[in-house]
Amino acid sequence: MAAWHGGALVGFDLETTGTEPGESRIVTAAVVEVRGGEVPGRRGGGAGPRVGARVLVGRQAN
Repeated sequence: MAAWHGGALVGFDLETTGTEPGESRIVTAAVVEVRGGEVPGRRGGGAGPRVGARVLVGRQAN
């Protein structure tokens, strides 16, 4: 069995305007994949000012 850090790891970061999901807005989001110390994939970007924090929950990235 491989060590947990020897496989693929994914980091997720979400920046919002506050802490209340019903009121806060998403500013930026990023996902980074790490395999064996290399970064084979990354995706991120900003969101429009009207995107609520609940909108992206459960949505799958392309």
